[in-house]
Amino acid sequence: SGSDGNVRAAEYLAKEFARIGLKHAGTNGSYLQPFKIGLNAKLGKNNRLVVRSKKGTSLKLGQDFLPFDQLDKGFGKGKVVFVGYGITAKEEKFDDYAGIDASNKVVLLMRKIPRENKEDAVFTASDGRPNQHAFFVTKLQNAQKHGASAVLIVDASAKREEVSKMSKGSPRPLGGAKTKIPFSFVSYEIASNWIASAGHSLPGLVREIDRTHQPKSFDLDLSVELE
Repeated sequence: SGSDGNVRAAEYLAKEFARIGLKHAGTNGSYLQPFKIGLNAKLGKNNRLVVRSKKGTSLKLGQDFLPFDQLDKGFGKGKVVFVGYGITAKEEKFDDYAGIDASNKVVLLMRKIPRENKEDAVFTASDGRPNQHAFFVTKLQNAQKHGASAVLIVDASAKREEVSKMSKGSPRPLGGAKTKIPFSFVSYEIASNWIASAGHSLPGLVREIDRTHQPKSFDLDLSVELE
């Protein structure tokens, strides 16, 4: 946490390691290892999400979309494909990317997991909480494995978090290594309109995936640019 207590605890542990004779793995004969971490990221003037058309519709930063802070000068564009919850889980025989070509496309996926907080939820840890397939990082990594050029995530849950309330002038924190694939929240309203234009209903898709525990992925007649 970077607090004074954190520093004192680290120093105490280092002294205890030395007392009991543990070999250090740090630099300059120290048990402490310095590392760099990026904090307090800010939204940039170049952050944008544009629907590609003859006119080109730019969505509003902090209201219609909100990037995560892991981006390192990345840019992504392509046709949009809806991939449900963005999960690939062989053990549970569930793959939102089955039959879908996500290469060089922008994947639109939903936050969390199917049947979350229900007794018959499949993707849960031993303590009953959602497992790794609910994590932002897992969804991002899976999209990368399937060749996506960018990732858009929407909170379609009953108690969803609004993009406008997430922002506060900063990107959504994610942590971890920087990537060149843009990753951003998109508002429920924007995602709903996109899906409706393809003849589907976002709440209807949530209910159907939860009911059948089968993916409902499809291509959208839509292209976007994200950075």
